[in-house]
Amino acid sequence: MGTRGCGGAALTADSLIDQEASDPALAILFKKCPNCGPLPRSAFYRNSARPDGLQSSCKACHKRAVQIHQAANRPGILSARRARYWTDPDTHRSNASAWARSNRPACRASEARYRRAKPWKHRAKCAARRARMTAACFTWSTPQIEDKYALAELMTRLFGKPYEVDHRQPLSRGGPHVNANLDVIDRVDNRRKHNRPA
Repeated sequence: MGTRGCGGAALTADSLIDQEASDPALAILFKKCPNCGPLPRSAFYRNSARPDGLQSSCKACHKRAVQIHQAANRPGILSARRARYWTDPDTHRSNASAWARSNRPACRASEARYRRAKPWKHRAKCAARRARMTAACFTWSTPQIEDKYALAELMTRLFGKPYEVDHRQPLSRGGPHVNANLDVIDRVDNRRKHNRPA
């Protein structure tokens, strides 16, 4: 439904553009996005550096521009993040922990989305965490380990029964968390084997 002007006539996008210069009230209520045309000022992010205090494009256009920039410059953005992290990793970890404590629902929702999207990566991460506790993990083997968990996920879908990644020499008995010590086996067999060496 169109916005109505002072005389009761419906205001279209073109008429808003024409009247904005002559009617200060419209300038207070609306702002023109280069792509979308006149929109309410609430549709724009704030930007204190600009004369009107708002971004030049609306929120939807701004988000789209940011996504395009991030997709085109992903390697540079990731390397810059790593560089910022390693300048002061302790502060970064403490800030991340503080944010996670104060935003538990958002963290749990994000973790649940990650588990649903990439279950094999989640299982590899959990196994690596257990291995780190026993000092059995080697970073150079991480990509091959993730491939093993991805294979278990694929076999589960293909054969209709659950497959798991098993440590031939169990972690609890000093076995390393490396590709050479991993096998993909049926879940029933894995449970039956328990923590005995293969």
